[in-house]
Amino acid sequence: MATIIRKNEDLLAVHLSVERRRDGLQLKATLVRGEKRLRPPLSLPLKTLGYRARDQMVRAHQMSFPRPDLPPKLYALFFEASQQASFGEPVWLQIDYGSDVLGAYPWEAKVGPEIGCTLLRIPNFARNTYVRGSSKDPIVICAATPRAKGAPDWRHAVKKLLKGFADFSLKMPIVLYVGHSDHLDAGFFEEYQDDYPELDISLAPLPPSAEAPTRERFISERETLKNPWLQWISNDLGERFNGNAHAVHMACSGYSQNAQGALALPLSPTQDEDERWARFVGVPEFSHFADALNCQIAGLTALGDKRWREGLMLFANELSWKRPGVIVLDEGDGSASRVFDALLSGGSLYSSVVTNTVISAHPQALFEDASSTSVARSARLLQAKRGGFGNSFMFLEAVEGLETARTEETPLPGELMRMMDMLSSSRPKSALQAAQDQGTLNALEFLKNLPSEKGAR
Repeated sequence: MATIIRKNEDLLAVHLSVERRRDGLQLKATLVRGEKRLRPPLSLPLKTLGYRARDQMVRAHQMSFPRPDLPPKLYALFFEASQQASFGEPVWLQIDYGSDVLGAYPWEAKVGPEIGCTLLRIPNFARNTYVRGSSKDPIVICAATPRAKGAPDWRHAVKKLLKGFADFSLKMPIVLYVGHSDHLDAGFFEEYQDDYPELDISLAPLPPSAEAPTRERFISERETLKNPWLQWISNDLGERFNGNAHAVHMACSGYSQNAQGALALPLSPTQDEDERWARFVGVPEFSHFADALNCQIAGLTALGDKRWREGLMLFANELSWKRPGVIVLDEGDGSASRVFDALLSGGSLYSSVVTNTVISAHPQALFEDASSTSVARSARLLQAKRGGFGNSFMFLEAVEGLETARTEETPLPGELMRMMDMLSSSRPKSALQAAQDQGTLNALEFLKNLPSEKGAR
């Protein structure tokens, strides 16, 4: 489905995959625009990205630190992409299913600043599932760093995120979930309120008790809600906000095992005595938690050692294949707020390059008045007619000339909408399964497009 999005939206993208050959694992990179391949595919040994293993199993912990810079040929491909981009247009990454190690490589940090373009990741669900939520639905920020990961200080990262929210005048309520922490002091919350009086911030009360889960040295595949941090958030939102959250942003460390990633959290919101092992939340459990909250945005801030960030990169990559929705991951510099601005208030991602931030989102979710595709098409058309942009005003003229059509559709019940979203997944399927899914999707689309009773009258 990522290919469908790329073609439908006419995206400028670098298509990345891992291939197994007799001489070892190879990275394959292809520069494309929509359906058109702009240059022959480039193949390089995967070890050029710091990967040391020789077998087929891609193990993230076998990647060398720090990550090596791009080899010259691969850098040249991305530089060519930046030259193909219209004014302010992002370059998209399309990472194939099963190429998890590529999802963990910091493309945004290594490439974006060098080529002067924002890198965005094409999601793996063809439908744009993002719907601007009610102003009553809160933005959840959970800060949880375990002693087992060095208990990195989360206060500065949370403050940077709040500053970003204040800069674009966020009107939605913000709820902070902060459990027992070595970094707590009596005045931290009052400081946030004093610095950003324009924000509606509240601090969630600690649960009276929370049972710590048993130690596990592997990432669980369970879908049931067992982690006490997620239970605390879910229960509190159920009491105060009808069980809904527009976004959940986790400021924490990560954990990686083979090609899997997980959130690494303290034992519980009320205790953290284990200095050897954190408690892990895998993608299935987090997806179940986010679905129950009708969560539209999954935000992550990586805290602590770079190795712990690896786990969150893998977590974000797996989540993009398992659950539709927007995913954003930053490194504690508050840059995730730029994405929230684009999603919640129609702010522009064109104004400056966004680096060090992983963004997986449907193009139509990030651009309120027009998709990035329409902007790019119009810009390239104007460029062809006038022989290039003389200045930014010519680009703005192209954007202002776009016509947007708004159609009012009959909303389906939440469960059916969720089914449509999941059916649009681009995970590999058998021919029979693909045909069955397409038939179901066609039926749901028919129901969605039926005129409403109000319209019929």
